[in-house]
Amino acid sequence: AIFRLLERAKLVAEPAGALSIAAVLAGKVDVKGKRVVSVISGGNIEMSLLSKIIERGLYLEGRQAKIRGVLPDKPGQLKKVVDLIAEYNMNITHIEHERSNPLVNPGFAEVTINIEIPDIKSVEKILSKLKAMGLEFKLVSPHE
Repeated sequence: AIFRLLERAKLVAEPAGALSIAAVLAGKVDVKGKRVVSVISGGNIEMSLLSKIIERGLYLEGRQAKIRGVLPDKPGQLKKVVDLIAEYNMNITHIEHERSNPLVNPGFAEVTINIEIPDIKSVEKILSKLKAMGLEFKLVSPHE
């Protein structure tokens, strides 16, 4: 409900203040064929929570994705992945390049990339192309 209020009405509401909208959106209140007024109140919400709500909402709507894979730890390897994402006109919002993960073999680096996407099929195309390049990446949830 908070995500919908932010995106559609440009309103910030605290979790309890968005409860009436949440009930309507979840179908807990019968509003079919009725004029309905919903009280939305309070703006007491932590920025970190608001950020998580936005990230989750974009992910659930298929407008943001997170992919993760392991690359050889050699110059130019990350560039190959970034260039492929750019070919699809997708915007990278965050990259993590982890060389010291004890679960990753020496000589390799784990890479996690958050991207803004037009649709999930575009991500599937990228994953397929990466696989054809010998790079194993997978789609992961936003909080992994």
